[in-house]
Amino acid sequence: MAIKASNQIDLLDLTDGYSVILTNDNYTFLGTTNSVNGTQSTTCQIMALCGSDQVPCTVGEIATPNGISAVSDGKTPMPTITITATSALKTSGSFTIPVVIGDITINKVFNYAIAFKGSNGTSVNVSSQSVTYQVGDSGTSAPTGTWQSEIPTVAAGKYLWTKTVVNYSDGKSTTSYSISRNGTNGANGADALNLVITSSGGTIFKNTAIATTLTAHVYKGGVEVTGAALTALGTIKWYKADGGTAVATGTTFTVAAGDVTNKASYVAQLEG
Repeated sequence: MAIKASNQIDLLDLTDGYSVILTNDNYTFLGTTNSVNGTQSTTCQIMALCGSDQVPCTVGEIATPNGISAVSDGKTPMPTITITATSALKTSGSFTIPVVIGDITINKVFNYAIAFKGSNGTSVNVSSQSVTYQVGDSGTSAPTGTWQSEIPTVAAGKYLWTKTVVNYSDGKSTTSYSISRNGTNGANGADALNLVITSSGGTIFKNTAIATTLTAHVYKGGVEVTGAALTALGTIKWYKADGGTAVATGTTFTVAAGDVTNKASYVAQLEG
């Protein structure tokens, strides 16, 4: 489906004015064909801030899956955690690091992955990548003409298709597409679509006390479109952060406590 209009809103959770920074919040371990190759380690330091001032913090008990451990050196104000993976670790995942500042605990997430080797014992790498373009009449079916290395001129009402082909060292490849539409617009922009997001409870909250309803307003030529007229234009879908799957549909979306950790971005798109 084509995206006719979109907008983004950022919600912030200021937990008593504190913020926690990990110098390293993700790591990829080298693997064999099915697990981590031997024993490998990485480290990350933790800094706690109150506004712009650094404050002391400690690390609570960290629960980790089998095959990976996370141990703090116990130092303050900026503890260092050593994350160690062994060959018992066979899948990617994440774990929570509880950072304690006075009487409060802020949970941070550390993500880890494994770069598995191919069946022939060698790592699979990207060998080449190409990006080509083509103009089409449809936003759902790829055009069948000749793909070009330069972006072509797109007439009003037509779709620009971008094709990305990634080739790997094992001989395999992946192909993905992205589509954009050159709008037709009426005289003096009378048919131009615009989407605006409002938040009933504002955009800044404290101590995870988040309770707000986001509303997407669609305007055509400066006049808000509602009811059957909006339905005729398409469907409003909501996405969180960079997620590719919609978390809700409709003009409104409710965000509750626990949905936002420090910051979350929500995107509303009119698709049709």
